[in-house]
Amino acid sequence: MKFGIMMPVYGGWTENQQMSDSVSFEYMKQIALKADADGYHSLWVPDHLLNSIKGEEQPSLEAWTTLTALAPITQNVKLAHTTLCYAFRHPAVLAKMTVTLDDVSNGRFILSMGAGWYEREFKAYGIEFIDHDLRVEAAGEALHLIKELWMKREITFKGKYFSVERTILEPKPIQKPRPPIWYAGDSEVSQRVASEHADVWLFSGISPATLVKTIKKFEERYSTKRLDYAMSTVAILGERQDEAVTRAKNWFPEEYKDVISSGLVGSLRQVIDKIEKYADIGVSYILLQFPVNTYDNVEKFGKGILPSFS
Repeated sequence: MKFGIMMPVYGGWTENQQMSDSVSFEYMKQIALKADADGYHSLWVPDHLLNSIKGEEQPSLEAWTTLTALAPITQNVKLAHTTLCYAFRHPAVLAKMTVTLDDVSNGRFILSMGAGWYEREFKAYGIEFIDHDLRVEAAGEALHLIKELWMKREITFKGKYFSVERTILEPKPIQKPRPPIWYAGDSEVSQRVASEHADVWLFSGISPATLVKTIKKFEERYSTKRLDYAMSTVAILGERQDEAVTRAKNWFPEEYKDVISSGLVGSLRQVIDKIEKYADIGVSYILLQFPVNTYDNVEKFGKGILPSFS
Protein backbone atom coordinates (compact mmCIF):
# COMPACT_ATOMS: atom_id res chain seq x y z
CA MET A 1 0.00 0.00 0.00
CA LYS A 2 1.23 3.47 -0.92
CA PHE A 3 -0.03 6.71 0.56
CA GLY A 4 -0.49 10.14 -0.94
CA ILE A 5 -1.35 13.46 0.69
CA MET A 6 -4.26 15.53 -0.57
CA MET A 7 -2.91 19.06 -0.27
CA PRO A 8 -5.24 21.47 1.63
CA VAL A 9 -5.32 24.19 -1.04
CA TYR A 10 -8.86 25.06 0.10
CA GLY A 11 -8.04 25.22 3.81
CA GLY A 12 -8.75 21.57 4.62
CA TRP A 13 -11.62 19.16 4.01
CA THR A 14 -14.35 20.24 6.41
CA GLU A 15 -16.86 22.90 5.37
CA ASN A 16 -16.53 24.62 8.76
CA GLN A 17 -14.83 27.93 7.95
CA GLN A 18 -13.75 28.36 11.56
CA MET A 19 -11.58 25.25 11.27
CA SER A 20 -9.15 25.86 8.47
CA ASP A 21 -5.58 25.22 7.45
CA SER A 22 -3.58 28.12 6.09
CA VAL A 23 -4.31 28.70 2.41
CA SER A 24 -0.80 29.72 1.43
CA PHE A 25 2.00 28.28 -0.64
CA GLU A 26 4.32 28.47 2.37
CA TYR A 27 2.07 25.99 4.22
CA MET A 28 1.86 23.71 1.16
CA LYS A 29 5.66 23.82 1.02
CA GLN A 30 5.97 22.71 4.66
CA ILE A 31 3.60 19.79 4.09
CA ALA A 32 5.37 18.77 0.89
CA LEU A 33 8.81 18.77 2.48
CA LYS A 34 7.51 16.75 5.44
CA ALA A 35 5.83 14.17 3.20
CA ASP A 36 8.92 13.96 1.01
CA ALA A 37 11.18 13.33 4.00
CA ASP A 38 8.86 10.86 5.74
CA GLY A 39 8.44 8.42 2.87
CA TYR A 40 5.00 9.20 1.45
CA HIS A 41 4.38 8.13 -2.12
CA SER A 42 2.83 11.27 -3.58
CA LEU A 43 1.36 14.76 -3.30
CA TRP A 44 -2.04 15.53 -4.82
CA VAL A 45 -3.29 19.03 -5.59
CA PRO A 46 -7.03 19.36 -6.34
CA ASP A 47 -7.98 21.22 -9.51
CA HIS A 48 -10.75 23.77 -8.95
CA LEU A 49 -11.11 27.41 -9.90
CA LEU A 50 -13.38 28.18 -6.95
CA ASN A 51 -13.08 26.89 -3.39
CA SER A 52 -15.26 23.78 -3.54
CA ILE A 53 -14.98 23.00 0.20
CA LYS A 54 -15.23 26.24 2.19
CA GLY A 55 -17.28 28.21 -0.33
CA GLU A 56 -16.53 30.18 -3.46
CA GLU A 57 -15.74 33.42 -1.63
CA GLN A 58 -12.99 31.73 0.37
CA PRO A 59 -9.38 31.64 -0.89
CA SER A 60 -7.92 28.71 -2.82
CA LEU A 61 -4.74 28.00 -4.75
CA GLU A 62 -4.62 27.11 -8.43
CA ALA A 63 -3.63 23.51 -9.01
CA TRP A 64 -1.09 23.54 -11.82
CA THR A 65 1.06 26.42 -10.60
CA THR A 66 1.03 25.07 -7.04
CA LEU A 67 2.21 21.60 -8.07
CA THR A 68 4.85 23.00 -10.42
CA ALA A 69 6.24 25.15 -7.62
CA LEU A 70 6.48 22.07 -5.36
CA ALA A 71 8.39 20.02 -7.94
CA PRO A 72 11.91 21.52 -7.61
CA ILE A 73 11.82 21.64 -3.79
CA THR A 74 10.99 17.92 -3.42
CA GLN A 75 13.05 14.91 -4.41
CA ASN A 76 11.14 11.67 -3.89
CA VAL A 77 7.37 12.09 -3.90
CA LYS A 78 5.34 11.64 -7.05
CA LEU A 79 3.39 14.73 -8.14
CA ALA A 80 -0.21 14.74 -9.35
CA HIS A 81 -3.63 16.39 -9.27
CA THR A 82 -6.94 15.15 -7.91
CA THR A 83 -7.98 15.53 -10.56
CA LEU A 84 -7.31 17.69 -13.60
CA CYS A 85 -10.57 18.86 -15.15
CA TYR A 86 -10.46 18.10 -18.88
CA ALA A 87 -12.19 21.41 -19.73
CA PHE A 88 -9.81 23.85 -18.03
CA ARG A 89 -6.94 23.37 -20.51
CA HIS A 90 -6.96 22.26 -24.13
CA PRO A 91 -5.46 18.74 -24.15
CA ALA A 92 -2.71 19.64 -26.62
CA VAL A 93 -1.64 22.53 -24.39
CA LEU A 94 -1.98 20.27 -21.35
CA ALA A 95 0.26 17.68 -23.03
CA LYS A 96 2.94 20.36 -23.41
CA MET A 97 2.53 21.28 -19.74
CA THR A 98 2.83 17.64 -18.67
CA VAL A 99 6.15 17.04 -20.39
CA THR A 100 7.55 20.23 -18.90
CA LEU A 101 6.48 19.25 -15.39
CA ASP A 102 7.82 15.74 -15.96
CA ASP A 103 11.14 17.38 -16.78
CA VAL A 104 11.04 19.80 -13.83
CA SER A 105 10.31 16.91 -11.45
CA ASN A 106 12.83 14.54 -13.06
CA GLY A 107 10.18 12.01 -14.03
CA ARG A 108 7.89 12.16 -10.99
CA PHE A 109 4.69 13.39 -12.66
CA ILE A 110 1.41 11.45 -12.76
CA LEU A 111 -1.38 12.57 -15.12
CA SER A 112 -4.66 12.21 -13.23
CA MET A 113 -7.81 13.39 -15.02
CA GLY A 114 -11.55 13.62 -14.47
CA ALA A 115 -14.62 15.13 -16.10
CA GLY A 116 -15.31 17.90 -13.57
CA TRP A 117 -18.53 18.31 -11.61
CA TYR A 118 -18.68 21.80 -10.05
CA GLU A 119 -21.01 23.58 -12.46
CA ARG A 120 -20.75 26.95 -10.74
CA GLU A 121 -17.02 27.29 -11.45
CA PHE A 122 -17.52 26.47 -15.12
CA LYS A 123 -20.01 29.31 -15.45
CA ALA A 124 -17.94 31.67 -13.30
CA TYR A 125 -14.92 31.26 -15.57
CA GLY A 126 -16.78 31.17 -18.88
CA ILE A 127 -16.31 27.46 -19.59
CA GLU A 128 -19.11 25.43 -21.20
CA PHE A 129 -20.67 22.86 -18.83
CA ILE A 130 -22.09 20.00 -20.86
CA ASP A 131 -24.01 16.91 -19.71
CA HIS A 132 -22.19 14.41 -17.49
CA ASP A 133 -21.77 11.58 -19.98
CA LEU A 134 -20.54 14.00 -22.64
CA ARG A 135 -18.01 15.49 -20.20
CA VAL A 136 -16.68 12.01 -19.48
CA GLU A 137 -16.53 11.22 -23.19
CA ALA A 138 -14.60 14.47 -23.76
CA ALA A 139 -12.17 13.59 -20.97
CA GLY A 140 -11.53 10.23 -22.62
CA GLU A 141 -10.88 11.93 -25.96
CA ALA A 142 -8.49 14.35 -24.24
CA LEU A 143 -6.52 11.44 -22.77
CA HIS A 144 -6.36 9.74 -26.15
CA LEU A 145 -4.97 12.90 -27.75
CA ILE A 146 -2.41 13.45 -24.97
CA LYS A 147 -1.12 9.89 -25.29
CA GLU A 148 -0.77 10.33 -29.05
CA LEU A 149 1.23 13.51 -28.55
CA TRP A 150 3.45 11.84 -25.97
CA MET A 151 4.25 8.87 -28.20
CA LYS A 152 4.27 10.14 -31.80
CA ARG A 153 6.37 12.67 -33.70
CA GLU A 154 3.53 14.68 -35.28
CA ILE A 155 -0.24 14.52 -34.80
CA THR A 156 -3.24 15.64 -36.81
CA PHE A 157 -6.43 14.77 -34.99
CA LYS A 158 -10.10 15.59 -35.59
CA GLY A 159 -12.30 14.39 -32.77
CA LYS A 160 -15.78 15.13 -31.51
CA TYR A 161 -14.51 17.62 -28.93
CA PHE A 162 -10.93 18.49 -29.87
CA SER A 163 -8.93 18.95 -33.06
CA VAL A 164 -5.27 19.66 -33.75
CA GLU A 165 -3.32 19.99 -36.98
CA ARG A 166 0.29 18.90 -37.44
CA THR A 167 1.05 19.25 -33.74
CA ILE A 168 4.60 18.45 -32.63
CA LEU A 169 5.35 17.85 -28.98
CA GLU A 170 9.01 18.14 -28.04
CA PRO A 171 10.63 17.19 -25.82
CA LYS A 172 8.93 13.91 -25.06
CA PRO A 173 8.31 12.85 -21.44
CA ILE A 174 11.25 11.71 -19.34
CA GLN A 175 9.25 8.69 -18.16
CA LYS A 176 9.24 5.87 -20.69
CA PRO A 177 7.18 4.85 -22.45
CA ARG A 178 5.03 7.63 -20.88
CA PRO A 179 3.91 9.03 -17.53
CA PRO A 180 1.31 6.96 -15.66
CA ILE A 181 -2.34 7.89 -16.18
CA TRP A 182 -5.00 7.82 -13.47
CA TYR A 183 -8.69 8.39 -14.12
CA ALA A 184 -11.20 9.44 -11.46
CA GLY A 185 -14.92 8.75 -11.62
CA ASP A 186 -17.44 6.22 -10.33
CA SER A 187 -20.11 6.22 -13.07
CA GLU A 188 -20.36 3.49 -15.68
CA VAL A 189 -19.12 5.79 -18.44
CA SER A 190 -16.20 6.82 -16.23
CA GLN A 191 -15.33 3.18 -15.64
CA ARG A 192 -15.23 2.65 -19.39
CA VAL A 193 -12.80 5.58 -19.84
CA ALA A 194 -10.64 4.23 -17.02
CA SER A 195 -10.54 0.78 -18.62
CA GLU A 196 -9.58 2.22 -22.02
CA HIS A 197 -7.03 4.85 -21.06
CA ALA A 198 -5.82 4.57 -17.47
CA ASP A 199 -3.26 2.62 -15.50
CA VAL A 200 -5.02 3.34 -12.20
CA TRP A 201 -8.71 3.83 -11.47
CA LEU A 202 -9.26 6.37 -8.68
CA PHE A 203 -12.50 6.52 -6.71
CA SER A 204 -13.72 8.43 -3.68
CA GLY A 205 -13.98 6.91 -0.21
CA ILE A 206 -16.02 3.73 -0.17
CA SER A 207 -16.70 1.11 2.48
CA PRO A 208 -14.85 -2.21 2.19
CA ALA A 209 -18.09 -4.15 1.65
CA THR A 210 -19.18 -1.89 -1.21
CA LEU A 211 -15.70 -1.86 -2.68
CA VAL A 212 -15.62 -5.65 -3.05
CA LYS A 213 -18.76 -5.51 -5.18
CA THR A 214 -17.53 -2.52 -7.19
CA ILE A 215 -14.22 -4.10 -8.15
CA LYS A 216 -15.81 -7.47 -8.90
CA LYS A 217 -18.32 -5.86 -11.25
CA PHE A 218 -15.63 -3.75 -12.92
CA GLU A 219 -13.33 -6.71 -13.54
CA GLU A 220 -16.17 -8.83 -14.91
CA ARG A 221 -17.07 -6.07 -17.36
CA TYR A 222 -13.53 -5.08 -18.36
CA SER A 223 -11.62 -8.32 -17.96
CA THR A 224 -9.23 -7.57 -20.84
CA LYS A 225 -7.20 -5.04 -18.85
CA ARG A 226 -6.06 -5.13 -15.23
CA LEU A 227 -5.82 -1.76 -13.54
CA ASP A 228 -4.46 -0.80 -10.17
CA TYR A 229 -7.00 0.70 -7.78
CA ALA A 230 -6.73 3.85 -5.71
CA MET A 231 -9.06 5.69 -3.37
CA SER A 232 -9.17 9.08 -1.72
CA THR A 233 -10.58 9.12 1.78
CA VAL A 234 -10.93 11.21 4.92
CA ALA A 235 -8.50 10.26 7.70
CA ILE A 236 -9.28 11.19 11.30
CA LEU A 237 -6.84 9.87 13.90
CA GLY A 238 -7.42 9.67 17.64
CA GLU A 239 -5.84 8.15 20.70
CA ARG A 240 -9.02 6.07 20.98
CA GLN A 241 -11.84 5.25 18.60
CA ASP A 242 -14.42 7.31 20.48
CA GLU A 243 -12.18 10.37 20.25
CA ALA A 244 -11.86 10.00 16.48
CA VAL A 245 -15.61 9.35 16.07
CA THR A 246 -16.43 12.47 18.08
CA ARG A 247 -14.22 14.51 15.79
CA ALA A 248 -15.95 13.03 12.75
CA LYS A 249 -19.35 14.01 14.16
CA ASN A 250 -18.19 17.54 14.92
CA TRP A 251 -16.42 18.10 11.61
CA PHE A 252 -18.98 16.38 9.35
CA PRO A 253 -22.28 16.68 11.26
CA GLU A 254 -24.53 15.83 8.29
CA GLU A 255 -22.47 13.00 6.82
CA TYR A 256 -20.43 11.59 9.68
CA LYS A 257 -21.90 8.10 9.25
CA ASP A 258 -20.59 7.92 5.69
CA VAL A 259 -17.24 9.35 6.79
CA ILE A 260 -16.89 6.68 9.49
CA SER A 261 -17.96 3.91 7.10
CA SER A 262 -15.74 4.85 4.18
CA GLY A 263 -12.95 6.78 5.92
CA LEU A 264 -10.01 5.95 8.13
CA VAL A 265 -11.45 6.95 11.50
CA GLY A 266 -10.10 5.59 14.77
CA SER A 267 -6.98 4.84 16.74
CA LEU A 268 -3.74 4.10 14.91
CA ARG A 269 -4.27 0.36 15.37
CA GLN A 270 -7.84 0.53 14.05
CA VAL A 271 -6.79 2.58 11.06
CA ILE A 272 -4.01 0.10 10.26
CA ASP A 273 -6.52 -2.76 10.42
CA LYS A 274 -8.89 -1.01 8.02
CA ILE A 275 -6.10 -0.20 5.59
CA GLU A 276 -5.16 -3.88 5.60
CA LYS A 277 -8.77 -4.71 4.62
CA TYR A 278 -8.53 -2.36 1.65
CA ALA A 279 -5.20 -3.88 0.67
CA ASP A 280 -6.69 -7.38 0.78
CA ILE A 281 -9.49 -6.23 -1.50
CA GLY A 282 -7.02 -4.91 -4.05
CA VAL A 283 -6.45 -1.21 -3.35
CA SER A 284 -2.85 -0.19 -4.02
CA TYR A 285 -2.99 3.52 -3.19
CA ILE A 286 -4.79 5.62 -0.58
CA LEU A 287 -4.89 9.41 -0.86
CA LEU A 288 -5.34 10.93 2.58
CA GLN A 289 -7.63 13.88 3.27
CA PHE A 290 -6.93 15.25 6.75
CA PRO A 291 -9.88 17.54 7.59
CA VAL A 292 -7.69 20.07 9.44
CA ASN A 293 -4.14 20.40 10.81
CA THR A 294 -2.72 18.63 7.78
CA TYR A 295 0.95 19.10 8.65
CA ASP A 296 0.55 17.65 12.16
CA ASN A 297 -1.44 14.70 10.84
CA VAL A 298 1.08 14.00 8.08
CA GLU A 299 3.66 13.70 10.83
CA LYS A 300 1.43 11.56 13.07
CA PHE A 301 0.38 9.21 10.27
CA GLY A 302 3.98 9.01 9.08
CA LYS A 303 5.26 7.95 12.47
CA GLY A 304 2.37 5.75 13.56
CA ILE A 305 1.12 4.05 10.39
CA LEU A 306 3.55 4.28 7.46
CA PRO A 307 6.09 1.89 9.05
CA SER A 308 3.45 -0.87 9.06
CA PHE A 309 3.29 -0.70 5.25
CA SER A 310 6.90 0.05 4.35
